[in-house]
Amino acid sequence: MIASHPSWHGWLMLEAGGSDLGQVSGIAPWERAAQSLAALQIESIDLSGSLLAAGSTDLRLTYLSHSIEPWLVTINDLMTAQTVATPRALTAGELQALAESLDLACDRLSVLEVADTLNHGDLNPGNVLVHSTGAVFLDWAESSVGPPFLTFEYLLALLRRLRPGELREYELVEESYLTLWREVYPRALLEEARRWTPLLAMFAFCLNCPGWRDGREGVTTATGKMLRSMARSMYFEMLRLHGN
Repeated sequence: MIASHPSWHGWLMLEAGGSDLGQVSGIAPWERAAQSLAALQIESIDLSGSLLAAGSTDLRLTYLSHSIEPWLVTINDLMTAQTVATPRALTAGELQALAESLDLACDRLSVLEVADTLNHGDLNPGNVLVHSTGAVFLDWAESSVGPPFLTFEYLLALLRRLRPGELREYELVEESYLTLWREVYPRALLEEARRWTPLLAMFAFCLNCPGWRDGREGVTTATGKMLRSMARSMYFEMLRLHGN
């Protein structure tokens, strides 16, 4: 940033260059984006305090763990209030099982002691500009501090949406991301952390939705529909985790 205008909430920055992920062809730009994300996050290790002080949201494991019970109350109310038969509402028992799996995921990552890093909470194609040697990530208004692999899950979700069915490509992008992380942590630790991250990434996304802490009354109709959908996706991910 080279200049700002506080009363306009405006700022001036150097041109980043490159093409956004919605415009690129081939898988190589995605690999570069994944590698740049890993490099950025590794560089942010030990900067949690300054990032939180600058306004990043706290999505560290302690916060995630403490948010499970109040989230369960709200999502249970939202399921009870559902007026359509399909897709079916999750039962209280199913939601309780999901909450227990979320708690287990937090425990597992805590035991692994993976460092907190900077995360990007709005990873749409226009916020990732890829050039010949790497990528630049824009719009950090929804930045957070927490387990590093949350953002990579959002990058993979974006890849699956824009390039569906390309399983080999997903593996190449994941390998590009993990290559740098293997210089920080052992392969087995990373595999275990990645196993639990998809569930936590969906949960972290839900926690960023406005109004949920105020209960069903604080959630708009559209947000409530989305939260129910996310809870179902989380439930199916829980079943996958436990081999069902």
